[in-house]
Amino acid sequence: MDLLKSEGSDTVTLSAQDMGELRTQIMNFCSDFRDTDFSKVYDFKTGLQGTAQKFANTSILSNIEALSKNADASAIHYYDATETGTVVYYTDGYETKRPEQLDRESFEDNQYKKKTAGK
Repeated sequence: MDLLKSEGSDTVTLSAQDMGELRTQIMNFCSDFRDTDFSKVYDFKTGLQGTAQKFANTSILSNIEALSKNADASAIHYYDATETGTVVYYTDGYETKRPEQLDRESFEDNQYKKKTAGK
């Protein structure tokens, strides 16, 4: 439950379907686990983190929907992605550069620095 809270939700309420999904992941891991293939532990951990994030995102979306009913509905816009994934925003200082300001060195790995947006 702490994992779910760390993924962005203050309260944790899981439906029977959510619990079933977690139970299935755990049972599959237990039945497939072999001492000789420890990397499966990391795969299991990553899978659980992804599931927790999905549950937290569902909770966050529910909260946004509730807020949008009480606020200006035009303040929140929903868009559907064509594929699942994680969105991470970075800045790199190139946002205001014009094409003529770029040169070969601009694209050298040792010169390129990115910063996670909001940090």
